[in-house]
Amino acid sequence: MAIAMPKWSTTERKTHLVKLFLDSGGFCVYGHKNCLIPAHHYEVYIEALIDDWQAEDREQARLDWLAER
Repeated sequence: MAIAMPKWSTTERKTHLVKLFLDSGGFCVYGHKNCLIPAHHYEVYIEALIDDWQAEDREQARLDWLAER
């Protein structure tokens, strides 16, 4: 049985996450050496990014629903 993927997990978005990881090495997404800003760290950064994508998807679903009315 296939595992259902989250709705936010489009191919384009997953590719973006992989690129961010490869570019940052899993550390600071802005390329700072020895970065002490937690919001710049890959894991923290992608959590906020995914939250934003989920909010965008909810808004798009709301707009689609309104358009159908």
